[in-house]
Amino acid sequence: MGILSMVGWLALTGCGTETGNPEAEASLLYNARSKVPEVISLEPDSAGTSVSSVWLRLEAVTLSANCDADDDDAFAFDPLGLADHAGKEAVVQDVLVPNDVYCGLTTALIPGEDGPGRTAGASVVVEGLLTDGRAFAVVLDDTFDLTLDLDAEAPPEEGGWLLSFDVGTWIEPSELIGLQGDPVVVSSNENADVLAAISARIADGVQLHHDVNANGLIEAEEPRLDLP
Repeated sequence: MGILSMVGWLALTGCGTETGNPEAEASLLYNARSKVPEVISLEPDSAGTSVSSVWLRLEAVTLSANCDADDDDAFAFDPLGLADHAGKEAVVQDVLVPNDVYCGLTTALIPGEDGPGRTAGASVVVEGLLTDGRAFAVVLDDTFDLTLDLDAEAPPEEGGWLLSFDVGTWIEPSELIGLQGDPVVVSSNENADVLAAISARIADGVQLHHDVNANGLIEAEEPRLDLP
């Protein structure tokens, strides 16, 4: 299950204080979702493939305010680290940022030595149940650099930013159901061809939205902020 975590004020780095921009309070939320819940769902009683855990090891989120310059006005926040994002409650960071407009967001999924179960050594671990009742585990141990282009986004006056991780993009159940084993394991040591296909979709499954009510869910009226 996911966790609700208040990480406190985040340390700002880089330049920007001489501009005199006032600081704005904002919330940065992190949560997994599925764009195709009828196929793969985060609900345990789903008729389709269900996901029970989405372990991610996240590096610092950095916002860039001047993407055309050689030396970006970049502000880096504390790394979130290892967390399970499969729960209904989002992981939340209350942040204090310069009240600027931002053109880019970068972060990374990185491997790490410590962690429970299959997460030791991994950057991403997705676990769940296939429609035939077998458990599955997808274990990625590569580093994934994530870059989102934004269209001059200011800190939201209402709600917060939601960085979401779409298991409906990452996991294709038809790739797993034909594999042998119980559990079905996709890793650098098993079913490497499926692992390569999933790895190629990781960046496409990461998006930023304006979460107007800060509930960690993407609703129809809440706009996507990163440029497709």
